[in-house]
Amino acid sequence: MKALKEKLASALEEMEASDPDIEASAVIRKDGLVLASAIKHGDENLIAAMGAALYNIGARAVKEITMGNLQQIVVSGKAGTIIIVGVDDKHLLTAVTRPDANMGLIITELATTREKLSKAL
Repeated sequence: MKALKEKLASALEEMEASDPDIEASAVIRKDGLVLASAIKHGDENLIAAMGAALYNIGARAVKEITMGNLQQIVVSGKAGTIIIVGVDDKHLLTAVTRPDANMGLIITELATTREKLSKAL
């Protein structure tokens, strides 16, 4: 388990190093448990719980109105954006960005990291 956590944390650190607009990130289970994080400020358990709740509500919403499978959740605030994407059927990748981040680059970075995480999980 420790080796897995290190692989996941390494993928998160690589993602954050490649895009300085990503301020924090985590791999969480859909039930809100943190598997690995690169969250320096804030409560990683709260971020994980909120991320899981947002994703699960979004997944239900797109299913109920027959929009297919959920691709991502994006929540924007004055001080930044939270983006949550599914890695597989049990795990999520969440990232917190600066308010002026280039979302196209962030989404690309998340997709690359999701592939790495998918292989590790």
